[in-house]
Amino acid sequence: MMQVLFGLLLGLLSANANLDILIFAGEDRNDAGTVNDVAPLLAHPNADAARDDFISNLQGVSVEDFETFADGEEAPLTLVFPGVCTAILGSGVVQSTVKNGQHAVSGTKYFKSDSDFTVTFSEPVAAFGFYGVDIGDVQGELTLSRTTTEGHTTVVRVPHEVDGPSGGVLYFGLIDRESLFTSITFTNSEGQRDVRSQAALPWKEEGS
Repeated sequence: MMQVLFGLLLGLLSANANLDILIFAGEDRNDAGTVNDVAPLLAHPNADAARDDFISNLQGVSVEDFETFADGEEAPLTLVFPGVCTAILGSGVVQSTVKNGQHAVSGTKYFKSDSDFTVTFSEPVAAFGFYGVDIGDVQGELTLSRTTTEGHTTVVRVPHEVDGPSGGVLYFGLIDRESLFTSITFTNSEGQRDVRSQAALPWKEEGS
């Protein structure tokens, strides 16, 4: 069983970035336990380093950690990123249960979905980041489809280990200095068999 612990972190671009497209990625394996009996990976330095690099290129960062939603609350959910935008998140449910390597990165709650899901922003954004947990442990590969304000859709593969141990943690961030985008769709190649999507970004105070 795989899950994506996906979390949202949005922000305004810093004038210090030079490239049109910036990608930030880091992953930490969880080698403890078995496939369906693994403790949460509490230390994830590679993922955290990617997050820190991502944030360092942004101003006015805003985070959604799902702690304000009720356990069991179903999508569509309205996400609030103060100073940036709001967003609609579909196809899933907020949960707090820790099982099969699935857990929140901060707090106790995460967003889980058994199918592809889309985040639709109220205002175009240039930056998007998330934590992912338990990705690719049954051969699934995670991709993001990004729709720009011009109506173009581009697919970005999220780099992660395929068929690895359960319960690993990754961070992925993308900054597009050329085209703003209005939505992001999460897709996993293994469909319902391999998608356990969660959103939980920690440290609300970052960038505030």
